[in-house]
Amino acid sequence: MQTYASTRSTLLRLQPTLAWTAILGLIGFSVLCLLVHAGGLLRLAYPAGALVVGILLYQRYPILYLGYTWWVAFLTPFLHRLIDFQSDWLDPNPVLLAPFLVIFVTAMTFVQQLPRVYRRDGLPFILATIAIVYGLLVGLIRNPLNSKSVAFGTPEPLGIRVFSTMNSPGPFATVMMAGLVLLFTSRSSIRFVGAGAGYRLFFCLLCDRPGWGGLSLY
Repeated sequence: MQTYASTRSTLLRLQPTLAWTAILGLIGFSVLCLLVHAGGLLRLAYPAGALVVGILLYQRYPILYLGYTWWVAFLTPFLHRLIDFQSDWLDPNPVLLAPFLVIFVTAMTFVQQLPRVYRRDGLPFILATIAIVYGLLVGLIRNPLNSKSVAFGTPEPLGIRVFSTMNSPGPFATVMMAGLVLLFTSRSSIRFVGAGAGYRLFFCLLCDRPGWGGLSLY
């Protein structure tokens, strides 16, 4: 009885209820599809569900939206691998669109604020945004995502670089770098344990020189 009361109390602390219902609903649906070996269904359902939840959080709970975006970007590549393991391999896979769709939700604010920014001498900002979009398009055309590089290392003992749930060691290094920096904003004493484990993983197993250089600047 006490265990039930404790579990119920924990669930009630997940506020706001609507936001967490949407997040847990997406998680539950994804886990259910994997358990019944219907991973192929997630190839379109997961990006669509992630986008809907992202729009809800961005409009009504922007703080939760930030954390949600972080976790979607961190876990989507791992879900992609699970789906490919259960179903036929597909390249390109629409599952990988989920983080970009969730991040693209912020374009609503950009479009809404664009006239105001332009009136307030924001033309340099607009030109910089156009340059970034142009560079992104050129990069996608000249360097497609289906890379066959050996950046992961070689399939032998101590030859594979760590990449966790991400697509490759480079993006994982970026996430680790940001996480380790943010870790020191916490006042909990456990942050030292987390930092020790994180830095050991970062420096010893990732072998990512750009990441090392970026972290050293902090």
